[in-house]
Amino acid sequence: ERMEKSLQETNERMEAELQATNNRLEAGFQETNKRIETGFQEMDTRIGKLENNIINGLAPYFENIEKHVDEKAEEIKESVESHDQILDTLSSRTIRHESEIRKFKKD
Repeated sequence: ERMEKSLQETNERMEAELQATNNRLEAGFQETNKRIETGFQEMDTRIGKLENNIINGLAPYFENIEKHVDEKAEEIKESVESHDQILDTLSSRTIRHESEIRKFKKD
């Protein structure tokens, strides 16, 4: 009977220790899960901020590029128009000179 009582007490102590260990593990798992969830929330927040910064930061950059391209295109257009005028003038002079040369040859 004594041995049985001793075994029962030992069994109860072991169960209590196991329960305490389980409680500590459970508390540790819960704490770890909380940290993981907090980490994911912080990461989501950071990703959202980065996304927002990238979008808001790139829009003006592309607008500046577009403006620069438009300005350069306008400069080139003006240059081409100037060259076209010179070519038209030279072309008309060449036609006139050819006509005068033909006239001289005929005479």
